Amino acid sequence: MNQGFHKPRLGLWLFIALLAFNLWAYDGGSGRGSDGYYVYLSALSVIEQGEMSVEESGYSESLGTTRTPQGVDGKLYPASGVGWVASLLPTLALGKLITLLPLATTKAAVTSFFAGLIMPLAGATLGFLLYAFLLRLGVGRGVSLLIAIAASLTTPLWEYSTSASYSEILLSLSLFASFYFLLRYRQSSELHWLFLSSAALGYSITIKFYSLILLIPLLIYLWLILPHPHKKRPLWLAIYLIPFLCGVFMVMTVNLLHFGAVFNTGYSLEVQTRSIPPLVGIFGLLLSPGAGLLFYFPASILATVGFVHLLRRHRAEAIFILTTAIVLVVFFGRLWYWSGDPCYGPRYILPLIPLAMIPIGPLLERLRKPTRITWVLIFSLLGLFAVLPGILLSWNFEERIIPAGGIKYYLPECSPIYTGWRTVALTATAGVGAEPQIVTYANGPWQLTIPPQPVGSFWYSPLYPESEVHPSVGKAMLAFGIIIPIIACLSMLTLVIRYRKAIGSNRHNRQHPAPKIDAP
Repeated sequence: MNQGFHKPRLGLWLFIALLAFNLWAYDGGSGRGSDGYYVYLSALSVIEQGEMSVEESGYSESLGTTRTPQGVDGKLYPASGVGWVASLLPTLALGKLITLLPLATTKAAVTSFFAGLIMPLAGATLGFLLYAFLLRLGVGRGVSLLIAIAASLTTPLWEYSTSASYSEILLSLSLFASFYFLLRYRQSSELHWLFLSSAALGYSITIKFYSLILLIPLLIYLWLILPHPHKKRPLWLAIYLIPFLCGVFMVMTVNLLHFGAVFNTGYSLEVQTRSIPPLVGIFGLLLSPGAGLLFYFPASILATVGFVHLLRRHRAEAIFILTTAIVLVVFFGRLWYWSGDPCYGPRYILPLIPLAMIPIGPLLERLRKPTRITWVLIFSLLGLFAVLPGILLSWNFEERIIPAGGIKYYLPECSPIYTGWRTVALTATAGVGAEPQIVTYANGPWQLTIPPQPVGSFWYSPLYPESEVHPSVGKAMLAFGIIIPIIACLSMLTLVIRYRKAIGSNRHNRQHPAPKIDAP
C-alpha cells in the first residue's frame, strides 16, 4: 500500500492551498452577459420565487443566439443545464444569509460572489482527486503532489477554477470523479463505488447534455475492469447505467417542461449543429496558437511520452484516457463553434487535462530526482506563462469581433496568450482611469478593446460594485489582496516541506509496490 494513504492531512493541506490560490484569483462572480450570469439569475429565482425562470433576456450579437430562450409557458429560461443551476444553490443560499449582515453594502454583488464560489471549490477538489488517484496507482507521494499542484496552478484548469462564467470545471470534476470511483471499485469490488461513478456521470449530463459522449470511454473502461465472467458483464453494465439514466431522465423532463421537447435544451442549437471539415477543428483544438491544447498545456508533451509507460503498467486506465481524448477532440473538432469563444484556451476539451496529467506520474518516477524536478519546473513555467494572462485579467472586459470560420485562432498575433500579455503591459503602464485602447489587427476584421484596470482578479470583491466605490471596499481589498495570498503561500510552504520529506517515498514503493490492478 502506498504510504501516502497514511498521511490524510497532506491531502487536506493540498486542498486548502489550492482553494486559497483559486480564491486569490477568483473573478468575483458571474459576469454580466455570460452563460454563468443567466444561470446565476435562474438560481436566484429558484431561491426567491421557487422557479427557474429568468426575467432578463440574454442575446449574443456575434452568434445570433439567445442565452435565455422562451419556454412553452412564455417565460425565459437559461440555456444551460439544470445541474449547473442546482450547483449554485448551496453557496448562493450562504450569500443570501450574508446579505442580512450590516457589512454587506451591495447585495447583488454579494450573492453573485458567493454563487460563483462553487468553481474555486470544484477546482481544489479536482486537484485533490488527482493526487488521490495517482496514489491509488502506486505513484509516490512526492510525485503525486507535484503533479496535482502543477495541474491545478499551471494549466487552464486554474483559469476555469477562478471564473464563474463557464461550467467546464464542473464537467472536468464530474468526469474525473467518475473515473476515480471506478478505480476504487476495481480495487475493492464494493458496489457503492460503482453507483457513485455512474451518479457522477449523470450529474455531468445535467450540466451539459453533450456529456453523453463521455459514457463511451467509461463503459469501455468498465468492461475491461469487471472481474466477472464475460457472460455476466452486460448485466453489470446495465446496473451501472441506472444512476446515470436518472440524470438523463431529469434533463429530458426539464427540457420537455421548459421547451416542449426532450432533446431541446434551448442552447445554440443552430450553432452547435453546423459542422466544418473535422481536420480544421481538430487541428485548431490541438495545435492552433489561439486555442490549441499544446500552447495552453505544454505538459501534454510529457503526457504523450508518459502514456507509453502508463500503457505498460496500467493498460485499462491508459485505454480510458486515450478513448476519452479521441471522443472529445473528434466530437468538438467537427463543430463550427469548436473554439468555444469567448473563452481562454481549449474550453471544450478541458476535461482532458486532468486525465492527461496521469501518465506523467509513471514517467517522472523513472527519472532521477534532479532530472525530475528540472522537467517539472520547465513545463510548469511554460504552462504558467500561458495561463497567467487569463488569471491576471478579467476577460469580461475583452471585446472581440469573431470572424467567420474562426480564422484568427490560427494567427499567432491574435492568440490570447500574446494579446493577454500585451494587455497586461498596456494596463500596467496606462494606469487606472485612463481611456481604453483599441487595437485593430490588419489581417482580419476583428479588434481588441483594452480597458485600463487593476491587474489581478483578486481586486474584485462582493463589496466592490461596478458603478461606485464604497468605503468598505478597502476591507475587502485587504482580505483578498493580502490575507488570501498569505494563506495560499503558507499552505503551499507546508506542502513543500512535507514534499521534501516524501522524496524517499519512491524507494518505499519499490520495496512495497502497489498491487497490480490490470485486468486479466
